[in-house]
Amino acid sequence: KDTAVSAEISSEGYIPLTVEAQAGNVYISPVMTEDTYRAVLTWAESCDLDAILTREYMGKAEQLYYFNSDFTNEEGTVIATLDTDSENGSGPETVTFNAVGNGYFRFSVGSYSSLKEDGETSLSDTGATVTLYQGDKLIGEYSVSDAENGNVWCVFEVSDGTLTIIDDIYTVSAMTEIK
Repeated sequence: KDTAVSAEISSEGYIPLTVEAQAGNVYISPVMTEDTYRAVLTWAESCDLDAILTREYMGKAEQLYYFNSDFTNEEGTVIATLDTDSENGSGPETVTFNAVGNGYFRFSVGSYSSLKEDGETSLSDTGATVTLYQGDKLIGEYSVSDAENGNVWCVFEVSDGTLTIIDDIYTVSAMTEIK
């Protein structure tokens, strides 16, 4: 008889996480301020996925990904950063950002492998999962649909501190086209 066994992982200064006991890596997030979000991208397929954060603020659009690894505000304070970039394997890639008073943010996952390999790697085949934290809690875990094809997965948006889950897959011909 198969019985699922779960374990709680906790350490001072980190957000507790309950997981099913299984082989593999587990990623925990440090406690952040209440206005701060962290998105952790992992995947099962050996390919190159990218966590991409776009920001719109005062009529200006910016894109945070492996080439541009942080956003600053008018005072020069870093408000968003690509904490970890993984070029192959299963990640993780993590993005942390302060959403209050810093504009509109959209978090997406792009398949860089599909652009390098002429569309051979659809996101639906990767097993991509995004775990989202805010402040001192786990908000949710979102998995890419295996029913749709495309090389970009728009996971969520945060505007004026309000989180909206988008869960939309579409196709681009260059990473800079991700909005």
